[in-house]
Amino acid sequence: MNLRQDAIAQLTYDRKTKRYRWKDGNGKGQFASKQQVTNTLQRHIVEQSKELVDLGDRIAEGNLKPWQYEERAAKILKEIVVAQTLLGVDGYENAIDADWLESGRFLKTQYYSGRDPNTGKPFGLRYLINDFVSDRISAGQLKQRLKLFAQSGKTAYWQARKTKMKRDGFTYAKRVLGQAEHCPDCPAYAAMPPQPIDKITLPTQNCQCRNNCKCSLVFMSLEQAVQDSWS
Repeated sequence: MNLRQDAIAQLTYDRKTKRYRWKDGNGKGQFASKQQVTNTLQRHIVEQSKELVDLGDRIAEGNLKPWQYEERAAKILKEIVVAQTLLGVDGYENAIDADWLESGRFLKTQYYSGRDPNTGKPFGLRYLINDFVSDRISAGQLKQRLKLFAQSGKTAYWQARKTKMKRDGFTYAKRVLGQAEHCPDCPAYAAMPPQPIDKITLPTQNCQCRNNCKCSLVFMSLEQAVQDSWS
């Protein structure tokens, strides 16, 4: 799966300087700051997420054929996951092949090879449209599930973030609750002491919140983890 380095429409990556430059406008050719890159990625994710959910209306109104939906939905979700991966690794300059392979595997599950953890049934964008055209779900349910697919990009972010932080020498992590109503699982995770990074439960995973999870992780060295456990 070809995940592009130029995933940000307004920016292009300069391999020599390992920085992004603006493609157009008054600042064309000039370097973008790290914060500008982050802000642009975050806006791109919001825009693409809205576009993915809006496909539900276009399908329901008959303005989009099922085969057009599948092609378009897959492209939009790829844009979301690529942007989330770039955020997770702090930019293309820090990404390695393993990051893109991991994102590619994640996308495959979201397209057609995923399994519902509760029922064991297959799920993915391909099955979603089949459920709609077969009248197994309503137009409202279609939009709600597309929203969850858009939010699934957070999983790609945390996967990329964990592997990047591990490369940087952070071997422990701890769950932090976000500003939201939480399912019973998340406070239990947050109450745990720092966990080895390979055993930490990522936000959105194995909790009733699933893709609605608002938790985050703090990454620590062994020394920091020991200090946190004693504090």
